[in-house]
Amino acid sequence: MSLYEGILIGVIQGITEWLPISSEGLITSIASLGFEHTFKQAVSLSIWLHLGTAFAAMFSFRRHLLQLLKDFVQDRESSKELGMLITAVLISGMIGFPLLLLIREVQLTEGAGDVTMILIGSFMVISGFVQRYRRNSIANVTREALSIIDVTILGIAQGLAVMPGLSRSGLTVSVLLLRGLEQQKAITISYIISIPAALGAAVYIGITDGLFLSAINLLAGFVAFVSGLFTIRIVLGFAKQVNISKLLIWIGLMMVFASIPFLTVRLYLA
Repeated sequence: MSLYEGILIGVIQGITEWLPISSEGLITSIASLGFEHTFKQAVSLSIWLHLGTAFAAMFSFRRHLLQLLKDFVQDRESSKELGMLITAVLISGMIGFPLLLLIREVQLTEGAGDVTMILIGSFMVISGFVQRYRRNSIANVTREALSIIDVTILGIAQGLAVMPGLSRSGLTVSVLLLRGLEQQKAITISYIISIPAALGAAVYIGITDGLFLSAINLLAGFVAFVSGLFTIRIVLGFAKQVNISKLLIWIGLMMVFASIPFLTVRLYLA
């Protein structure tokens, strides 16, 4: 991989990680179709780049993370949120890690991810319009506390999002919004629980595939970190200015329109 290619995919990872677009699917496609990597190499590279955006999330939510740790140390009663988040991470790990090992060897899941994204995105758009025009919508009864059901569904969604074509942020934010969580809280939780999963997967791939030994790969990860810092602030600012129904419609449309071109290309190449 050339210097130019490393910078390019780093920027793409930093921008798309926080959007309802599959950054893993996009980078896998670019690396395999454009840079002529094998599918396994492309998947490994896409996972490795999550190291940069994971650190971007840690930096962006450092105050929130420190407050969670402070609550855990000083007052166990007020640390319920941390326990919920840890549970979601454990659930996602139990689902995502075996799926990750399988995906690296089997290419068939890539197209399935695109189809799933189109279906989920369409459902999100419909849900957004329904909530927009009905009385007593979720937008008027939002909540901030997580329930065990929220955590379980959230963990499953994040675990499944390891599939190329599925957007982790799109799935997890959508799940929390549909469960009635306040939208700013939903986005914050979605990004925070992605940190341990992304770090674990990236470090595993970096060690097993030796990606951390390449200066280009390290540079690509750093570029993902820098571009991720800028993009995450834009997304958070946007989320503060729109109501939940518009956010659901926006996420759904992004899922659909981001997945259709890749599915079309894969069907054509097949």
